Amino acid sequence: MKNILLIGLGRFGRHLAMELNQLGHQIMAVDKDEERVNECMPFVTNAQIGDSTHAEFLRSLGVGNYDICYVTISGNFQNSLETTSLLKEMGAKYVVARAERDVQAKFLLRNGADDVTYPEKQLAKWAAIRYTANHIFSYIELNEQYAIVEVAVPESWLNRSVGELNIRKKYGINILGIKKDGKTNMTVTPETLLTDDQEDAAVLRVLRYVETSYAAGSFGEIAEQLHYDPSWLSREIKRKTGKTYTQLVQEKRLAQAAFLLKNTTRKISDISAAVGYENISYFHRLFAQCFGKSPKDYRDSQRLQERTLF
Repeated sequence: MKNILLIGLGRFGRHLAMELNQLGHQIMAVDKDEERVNECMPFVTNAQIGDSTHAEFLRSLGVGNYDICYVTISGNFQNSLETTSLLKEMGAKYVVARAERDVQAKFLLRNGADDVTYPEKQLAKWAAIRYTANHIFSYIELNEQYAIVEVAVPESWLNRSVGELNIRKKYGINILGIKKDGKTNMTVTPETLLTDDQEDAAVLRVLRYVETSYAAGSFGEIAEQLHYDPSWLSREIKRKTGKTYTQLVQEKRLAQAAFLLKNTTRKISDISAAVGYENISYFHRLFAQCFGKSPKDYRDSQRLQERTLF
């Protein structure tokens, strides 16, 4: 268990507090917005309302007593930079600051940050790889050369042993574990046989179908293509992914809508129809629930970020 100082309780800061709480750490949360502080009280140890750019306030927190100080201030890079610098001047042991761009990271590292996190950049990279490669289920980049990837077993590898395939020598890949029915077996030997089962194969084909047919496809159509009972297939999708078919389609549609809003000038009504929502009001409601703002506000905020250096 570690003592954590978390400064900045926007969307990223709030989710970070929740995760740290689940890991059992002691958290002191700080924000100058009283409403944000109140929202985080259920999952932090203590909280203060105050301006972290004021040295006296920051000193009163006993900065040197914390194992890690997170600076997750959003929307005001100047405040983030000042807070990071003050923390280090006051003897903070380890400072992790949030950045949105490479230039921000450089300034933060020069002014006291021991490390920098890029939540948007890291999520964008993960989403780009995860949703454009049908065989990849999860992706964690360790550095520019190495990554941990969860993938489906290629058909040409099925029912063959790790030793027979000579995977490490041929492909430069180390198999860390094999996952089946939600459980991971970390004991992999040359004799380990790579297998698949009917349920995994069926759900994988459904996921591929969602990626390509999210706008106009239907659950009935894919069930018929696979020659599976719809009730059985529905249960397997929920069991394997934790989501219903409808939820998977909705996530894909809204992600594609967000991409089009950010990268094109198409009308919102056209984007709604393009991703599969003929009812524009329904689209607006779902989008706001997912992203916390209307499609127009989302587009405007993305363009504002592109025009703003900090």
